[in-house]
Amino acid sequence: MSDFKFWDKEGRELETMERYTIGIDLGTRLRVAQKLKEMGLDTPKFRKGTQAALIRCLLRLWSAGSFYVPKEIIEQEYTYTASKNKRSNL
Repeated sequence: MSDFKFWDKEGRELETMERYTIGIDLGTRLRVAQKLKEMGLDTPKFRKGTQAALIRCLLRLWSAGSFYVPKEIIEQEYTYTASKNKRSNL
């Protein structure tokens, strides 16, 4: 991870983003919104899209090996969402 750049403006300008839909339960969404508000990211300038930006940051950090999520937690979450959402079974 020593050569990993979290924010590479030149590289990011070459990437295109795709719309990707995920389901998040209301309790988690509200707790995330509260934490973002505590960080000062709930202003008119930042309000829209801050949760999506947070998800992108977390996925980028995780995929770069910055933190570990046990496989069992991912499997449990997938099992839960698969039983709640028909699209998870596709």
